Amino acid sequence: MRMNLKYFIFLILLGGFIGANANAQDTTTSTPLNRTSSIPNAGGLFISPMIGFAFPIKALSNNSEKALTLGVKLEFASSKLYPFIIGGFFEHAKYPGQDAFKSQYFLNSFETKVTSFGGSIDIILSKYLKTDFTIPILGLEAKMMNVSRTILPDTTNVGLAASENILAFGGSIGFTIFIFDINVGYSHAKDFSTVYTRLRFHFPIIKF
Repeated sequence: MRMNLKYFIFLILLGGFIGANANAQDTTTSTPLNRTSSIPNAGGLFISPMIGFAFPIKALSNNSEKALTLGVKLEFASSKLYPFIIGGFFEHAKYPGQDAFKSQYFLNSFETKVTSFGGSIDIILSKYLKTDFTIPILGLEAKMMNVSRTILPDTTNVGLAASENILAFGGSIGFTIFIFDINVGYSHAKDFSTVYTRLRFHFPIIKF
């Protein structure tokens, strides 16, 4: 599944326009970010679907294109933890092989899939930075990545392992509007290090 980059940017801009108008009309939304920053004793458990792009910047960039990333995150927010939000997430990315790399090794197919499980801490910067329109967010995360490659024909020696596991660390900066946020970040994972952009939506499961 591949999404045109221009179409993705259009969705972000459209979402920002809708979110900004909705936020202006309703200042008591139920996202984990603005609930904990404006309402005493507020919090809950939230689910956050994620979609974005990951751009390889190290060895992976020598054989693969950018990847569409899909995932989901569970977040716990509480006024006692404010300005911190604790989360756990799952994410999947599929990197298509570069045509030049496939031609070099006479490959019919080359693809790298990365499945990640990890934890995160989001820091609500509005406690320190006063803003009227958005809520800035600093994110930190650690994750275990399972990397698997499809190499056809499988008898071709390209010097790459069929699968491996990697521990990765990263950080991001972004902002939230209404029920969604946009962030950009860096993930340090040796040969699989990337810069990425994500769009996340927040929906309450349990509120208290």
